[in-house]
Amino acid sequence: MQKSILIAWFVINFGWTNVLFSDDQVNLEFIKLKNRITALEKQNKELSDSIKMSLKAQSELTDRIKKIEGGEVNNARSLAKIIPQEEEKKKSFFSTLRRELKSDQDRASGPWTEPDSWMSIRKRMSAYQVRMALGNPTNIKQSINPGIEFVYIYEGDLNADGEIEKGMVNLKDNRVVSFQSPH
Repeated sequence: MQKSILIAWFVINFGWTNVLFSDDQVNLEFIKLKNRITALEKQNKELSDSIKMSLKAQSELTDRIKKIEGGEVNNARSLAKIIPQEEEKKKSFFSTLRRELKSDQDRASGPWTEPDSWMSIRKRMSAYQVRMALGNPTNIKQSINPGIEFVYIYEGDLNADGEIEKGMVNLKDNRVVSFQSPH
């Protein structure tokens, strides 16, 4: 039953096509389809050209990166020329370099390394306010002094001279009793 309905539908639709559409309408539809195909081909070519340009730009970028990376190797070689060859000077050079790197690390360890941060510390500040102003201490110790419960210690080599600068905040009942700036 369904096959016969389907066959009848095809016969009616395709059998009446010539009657329903004149040759001019068919030609008009054909021209519309041809124009649409032409537009799609144009878009496809533009997209293809765009991809080619993108691949070319990517290749140029890869070449630039290779040149830069090659330059880093040359920089490493020139850095090797800076290192003294004599054993005593080489030890001194690396000792100074190590001290400066450690100092950079200490200076980056928090706001306590800046003098302005220590200027904001006042007696009776809470421990929380101290941590907000100076950052977390490098060490916390309990005190044997009955007037002080805890000592926040901030220490590090801030000026790469090989000596450790030390700041302290003394607390009793979670309030600042006294403090000493490392600056």
